[in-house]
Amino acid sequence: MAASVGGAMFLKAAEASGNIKDVDYVANLFKPVIQEVGSQNIIQVITNNGSNFKVAGGIIESIYPHIFWTPCVVHCLNLALKSIYEPSKNSPQFAECKWIADLVSSVQNIRNFIVNHSMVLSIFNTYSKLGLLRVAETRFALNIIMAKRMREVNDALEKMVMDSSWRMHLKWDGKSAIEIKVREVKISIVNDSWWADLEYLLDFTESIVEFLRLANTDALVLHLIYDMWDTMIEKVKSRIFGHEKQDLLTGQCNFFDVIHNILETRWNKSNNPLHCMAHSLVPKYYTEGWIGGGNDGVSRLSPHEDQEVFLNRNKCFKRLFSNQDDLQKVYIEYGAFSSGSGGDKFDIDGNTLGELVELSINEPELELMTFDEEFEESTTLGTEQPEEFQQGMMD
Repeated sequence: MAASVGGAMFLKAAEASGNIKDVDYVANLFKPVIQEVGSQNIIQVITNNGSNFKVAGGIIESIYPHIFWTPCVVHCLNLALKSIYEPSKNSPQFAECKWIADLVSSVQNIRNFIVNHSMVLSIFNTYSKLGLLRVAETRFALNIIMAKRMREVNDALEKMVMDSSWRMHLKWDGKSAIEIKVREVKISIVNDSWWADLEYLLDFTESIVEFLRLANTDALVLHLIYDMWDTMIEKVKSRIFGHEKQDLLTGQCNFFDVIHNILETRWNKSNNPLHCMAHSLVPKYYTEGWIGGGNDGVSRLSPHEDQEVFLNRNKCFKRLFSNQDDLQKVYIEYGAFSSGSGGDKFDIDGNTLGELVELSINEPELELMTFDEEFEESTTLGTEQPEEFQQGMMD
């Protein structure tokens, strides 16, 4: 798929089911498409985060220095969520996140038990107008979506297990495996602590899911990505510290340290110079209101005072402007813009900075996007499913 400020369009698909999707194969899929579109019209190539795609993206960057390989932000967020609610036993976060893994497993068991037993489902439907979602495995944040639906039907679930038909119609003998499952389901549903844990999970992951939703659209958000990561992490901290009754400035929380490390690791893997440059070209991020915290209370640094943004912005400028005279003009114009002395026209010898960089103030003129099917069934230049198509547009 190719996307620009004018929208997205399908370019081509590749049948890859009989091929090994190694680095060379992936890179050789990119090259002819880049030549067909015109390398001068492309700013970035977006893929998922597989190691083969990362190396292939590096090959493209070495051939075309002005084209950036960008890992899919939505995919990064989904992997971060998965690390939180499905931690491996050998992972450093397992001890702190085990309660989440147990909770998510319980949510899945309750949902599966109800929908797989017609009599139980009939009792549930008596009290609820909402169904229990069947979330596709490829859907982002699927376990969070399922947990949220559980909260929405809390009252119906409690009435279901208290209904006289709960036992009368099912005729439990007290010894079978299904009886054990029934008891487990009922114990969870009538347990206030279980619901409190569910509420806590949904509360501190809310900003992560919200970021994922904003990024997983066809809206132009490249210029917002850097700030959305920072804001999301600060909101997660606020929710966790509030729950643990810790002071935001002086408090310590091992659980947050683990969650922060997961999110920061994913951010470091997905952040690239293009995000920082786009962030630097948004006038709002230089205003006193935004720097002071605005509506969300998160204090920030302006782009020209942030060291990480500074370093990556310079990397981006150098790759986009190989001519030293043009590069010097860009530095001058950016300095005038960031100090507020240059207005908002970026006039350089009759051309705007946006024209020279081939970027608008917010977005690349054209992005080339490619995705690898999550379960390695096939590879396409574009998307495998209509739902998955939207993940690429977030960048």
